[in-house]
Amino acid sequence: MGRQSTITANPAIRAAVDGAIARGCTIDAIKEMLDAMGAEISRSAIGRHASKYADIAARQRDIRAAADAFASEFGDAEDNQSRLMIQMVTTLITENVLGADEMSAMDLNFLASAVKNSIGAAKIDDDRRLKLRKEAIEEASRVVATEGKKAGADAGALAQIQRALGQIK
Repeated sequence: MGRQSTITANPAIRAAVDGAIARGCTIDAIKEMLDAMGAEISRSAIGRHASKYADIAARQRDIRAAADAFASEFGDAEDNQSRLMIQMVTTLITENVLGADEMSAMDLNFLASAVKNSIGAAKIDDDRRLKLRKEAIEEASRVVATEGKKAGADAGALAQIQRALGQIK
């Protein structure tokens, strides 16, 4: 493995250079800024760092787009646990891209598939629960109508109870 970049070796310099790149500064402007800071960094080192920064930024945008597409597939069933798992996978992928983690692409793929399957199963379970709840409310409405009529309850009162049952989510 090669030597560490003169930019990444110093966190303060890296932060300054990354900030300047994010603001759209030119290599010459960044070189002047570093010279004013007293850092002896070559133009070529700045250029290499800017190129790596652009690659990482592009990959991060791709990761964010993939995570958004992945999350949108599950619509309203997405709960806090699902968001947490999606964020966890996104973080692991980002750390892997930045070289902070040593997971293989296959491991990341298996992890993403496991999270997707888990969220899909949770959505199916949520849909099943909602269906059962809706059926229970419909049955309660029928029981109210039948038993209320037997007991001689006012038709207006029974209709009001049924409307209230229909509003339960």
